[in-house]
Amino acid sequence: MAPVTNGGLWSDKPHVVLEEPFWDEGTRTATTRYFIIDAGAGETTRYASSYQAYTPQEYVATLERVGFARVRLLEGVGGAPPFPGMMGFLAERP
Repeated sequence: MAPVTNGGLWSDKPHVVLEEPFWDEGTRTATTRYFIIDAGAGETTRYASSYQAYTPQEYVATLERVGFARVRLLEGVGGAPPFPGMMGFLAERP
């Protein structure tokens, strides 16, 4: 069972947070559903957040489309845990 939190982001009251992540390959969307259970009343509130995934080439194209020049992909910026797959971009603003 998940530990009870005395208060925080989701509620000022004691609560339990359960997370349920999903990946949709067709839309390249990551969604996480959050179930916040009030520890006293037992009531559940549900929230969700979704993020669209892009390829490195799509990020470069987007940066160029909005006016950045000499856009370069910097792979392996994180290098080690906890961000081994992190990437960055270097670009000039004209």
